[in-house]
Amino acid sequence: MKTSRHARIQEIIKTQNIETQEDLALALEQAGFHVTQATVSRDIKEMMLIKVPNAEGGYRYAYPRDLGNMLTPGRLQRTLRDAVLDIKSGENIVVLRTMPGTAQGVAFAVDYAKWPEVLGTVAGDDTIFVAIDKTEHAQSFVERIQKLILHSHTTVSSTEEAEAPEAAKPAAKKAAAKSVKTKGAKAKTAKKVSK
Repeated sequence: MKTSRHARIQEIIKTQNIETQEDLALALEQAGFHVTQATVSRDIKEMMLIKVPNAEGGYRYAYPRDLGNMLTPGRLQRTLRDAVLDIKSGENIVVLRTMPGTAQGVAFAVDYAKWPEVLGTVAGDDTIFVAIDKTEHAQSFVERIQKLILHSHTTVSSTEEAEAPEAAKPAAKKAAAKSVKTKGAKAKTAKKVSK
């Protein structure tokens, strides 16, 4: 019984955002395990579960080995702000356009956040498809990403606003080109100083 319960706990904390012992006890009850608070507390200690920051500013249970991949809320926000150029939604799919070569990292961040509405992601080089559990949750996911990005160069649109993202693309390209020019000028200045 204990071994199967521990296996189920492992599955639960990998697939759900479990913040408290009460959340874990409820998830175990829903999975058919009748447990007390004391049992859950012992299981947490025996399995050496720890709490790590989640994307919403709270904490969730995880295994210590997950620490190497820990994504803090600040790191999540920086990842999105630095990489996401455009967001579109239609039905239960949200498409994120990113800087070339950054889609995999952004998809990892979205997956790692374990937001309940996100079923999963598929990423290429500069495009991510995010599958949302229900059509009515797609807009709240887009709004969540908007809040995390804050003052970035991202344009957010839905399928009804088809022209807005296209107008934003030249501005994003200019910002990227300016960044490259600035880095090149700094490198030239550094070479002159070192001579």
